[in-house]
Amino acid sequence: MGVLLALLSVIMQIAPHGGPNSPPPPLSVCEVLANPLRFNGKQIDVRGYVTSTGEGTWLNGDCKAHLVTDGFVWPDSIWITLFPDPIEPLHEKTFATDMRALHELSERTAEIVRLHGKECRFWITYEGLLETQPDLHLETVLDIDGKRRAAGFGHLAGAAAQLVVKTVRDLRVEYAQQPKSKSETGK
Repeated sequence: MGVLLALLSVIMQIAPHGGPNSPPPPLSVCEVLANPLRFNGKQIDVRGYVTSTGEGTWLNGDCKAHLVTDGFVWPDSIWITLFPDPIEPLHEKTFATDMRALHELSERTAEIVRLHGKECRFWITYEGLLETQPDLHLETVLDIDGKRRAAGFGHLAGAAAQLVVKTVRDLRVEYAQQPKSKSETGK
């Protein structure tokens, strides 16, 4: 009986991590933005919720602590891109992007929005190459009104880091309201 309990204890310790040879769990957006230089130029898995507009896509977190540079508080967002800067790349992209996985994700999220509206949050794990500037103090500027502004990545240069995407997985949908069953909607 004691051997069985010891074995069960070992299994329980391994199971949450998927086994001794499985990759570590993804980092949160907040973990990455707490020290983006630690992950600069590295392939990482990062999880957060996605926002998209006609200007692009961001992976977000609801961080308790925020990245601050010269008094400027950066948004809790990582810019999502498929390509490093073609003129001045920060790092070499050594992988192909899994376009099939991105296409399948796009189709799934579009179907969910079609059925349930835009009032849902998509939690996703992206794998890719994280990039940030080596000196974030140089990535803020004073605007014409004397206010400090971002000079980072993405639309309006508003993100402190970007992730050059390799693949995407683990979609989870958080609904503002629970979706109605087919019997409730009559569909």
